[in-house]
This record gives sequence, C-alpha cells and structure tokens, in this order.
Amino acid sequence: MVSVHYRTLFVCPVQFYVAYDSTTAKTLGSSYYSFWDPDYQLSFKYLFTNNQITGISLVDAPEDVVSAVIPEFVTSIGDEAFWNCHDLTSVSIPDSVTSIGMYAFSDCEHLTELALPNSITQIGAYAMNNCTGVTALRIPASVTDIADTALSGCSNVTIYCADGSAALSFAMAHGIPYIIDDTLKTITFTLPADLTAIESEAFAGMTQGFNLVITDRVTAIADDAFSGARVVLICPDGSYAAQYAEAHSIPHKAEQ
Repeated sequence: MVSVHYRTLFVCPVQFYVAYDSTTAKTLGSSYYSFWDPDYQLSFKYLFTNNQITGISLVDAPEDVVSAVIPEFVTSIGDEAFWNCHDLTSVSIPDSVTSIGMYAFSDCEHLTELALPNSITQIGAYAMNNCTGVTALRIPASVTDIADTALSGCSNVTIYCADGSAALSFAMAHGIPYIIDDTLKTITFTLPADLTAIESEAFAGMTQGFNLVITDRVTAIADDAFSGARVVLICPDGSYAAQYAEAHSIPHKAEQ
C-alpha cells in the first residue's frame, strides 16, 4: 500500500500522478490528484465531495490511441478525454460510467460506432463533435440529459433509441435519423416497502440493464447481490442502499 500523509502536497500547484492501486486511492485527499494506468494507457482523476472519494473520471488518452477499453472503476468520461484522437476506431464503455463530458470524443472522425451502457444519464456539450465516421449511436432510455450540441457535426449518424426516451426527443428536435429499438428500454423494478434485506446473488447475472427502487428500510445487502448485473439503484440520499452502491461502485441516483 502507498500512503500520502495529510497536507504533504498541500502547496503543490500541479497534478500528482501515481500508479493506480485499489488501496492507494483511499489515502489521497484532494481533487487535484490524478494517475496514469500503464495497463490501460489512460489517465484518470479522483473525484471528491466533502473530502470523500465519490468517483474516478477518465481525463486523458494518448492522441494516437486506436482502441480503448475503459476500466470498470471509471464513473465518468471527463471533458476532452479523447479530444483529437483522430485514429480512435472503437471504445468499450463499462456500465459503471454515468456521464460523458464536454468534447469527450470531439474530432474522433474514425470512430464508427458507439454503444452507451444503461448507466449513462448525461451527455455533455460537443461530446461527439465532428465524429463524422459514427453511423450508429445506441442511446439507452437511462439518458435523460443530452446537450443540444452533443452531436454537432455528426452528419452521418443514426440514433437507436427507445420509444418515448429523451434520445428520441433529441433526434426529432435536431432532425437526426432514428430507429426505435425497444431493447434500449430501461425496466424499473420496485422492491416491497417492507423489505429490509437483499440476499446473496438476488440479482446476479441480470445483464439486461434495469433500475431498482430501494427504500431506506433496507439495511442489509449481500456483497454479491448484484454480481454481474447491469443495474442502477434508485434510493434516498444517505440511505444504506446509497452507501452500499458507492462502496461497490454501482451507479445510483436519488428518488425523483
């Protein structure tokens, strides 16, 4: 384990890079800290709220990258992460990612297809600016916020989306060809209000993305309850379920 003592780098104005280690992240206490992962050949940054690590953002990729597999510890694709990666042809995005930042894939003109997981909720401004090679973009119903300029310059794209989704409204508003694909619908399950525990492997292996509404009465969830599942937990802020989701890197959002 590597540790950095409190305020050791307090006056350092530049980003501090470290080799990624699952225990190292817990010892770092500033949003300025970033790291390079030699296995993925990508740079990442810790995200903090109230001095607690709340996620990890992919912040930079080499401009000569051809294909990229984003690791499952990543919770967001940061602004300009793949900007000007002209040779990029494919990206694999895990279902731990919930947002795509501004200019994230801008000017990646050789990128031909992009499948977004059901965990994605937001696509930022100019996220795919001038991605002229993209002909098919699958946007799940989980996406509720798409910037007006998200697909600026994507002259050849067809959006695959669920009926009644934000993606469909976006396509219609911007005159973008679209195809209704019901497999992109997000199913929502609501657990009984009096349920207090979720047992081992209760939702394991459910690869079709779904939302699960959990009340604050649930106070016990097995570590492997969602093993291999593509799920977004919908639960009250500060609840046991929300804390569980953060501890197990499962996407979650507050009840609406």
